[in-house]
Amino acid sequence: MDSPNVPPMLSSFKVEGRPDIIIDLSAPGAVDHLKEKPFSIKEGAQFRMKAIFKVQHQILSGLKYIQVVKRMGVSNKMQEMIGSYSPNTSDKPHYEKKFEPEVAPSGMIARGHYTAVSKFIDDDNQTHLKFEWAFDIKKDW
Repeated sequence: MDSPNVPPMLSSFKVEGRPDIIIDLSAPGAVDHLKEKPFSIKEGAQFRMKAIFKVQHQILSGLKYIQVVKRMGVSNKMQEMIGSYSPNTSDKPHYEKKFEPEVAPSGMIARGHYTAVSKFIDDDNQTHLKFEWAFDIKKDW
């Protein structure tokens, strides 16, 4: 599900000391690939997500990112305000949002497979992009 006002672009996952994981959300099948092919994160590693997107046609008010991560029936919900944006111009072809750094859980209990649902919604509760993805917390890379 994506909105014609905010076409999906790129998402990246930056981990200290590792190559960035870049996901082209506009590529055919990219969203399905995220759920089927989890990537790995070393326990205790610091990481930061980044979203790159365009705004077309009209002003976008109160865009926010909501993420629900689940493991073994336990959910953790995170929400972060991204902001309000005017349509892109040739001088500003896209917007970039860097999220706050996070630290992956650590310890034997934290290791394992996680699933997540992420979505970008606005003040009018319109969902601009929703996708499922998965990752594994491992002892080593």
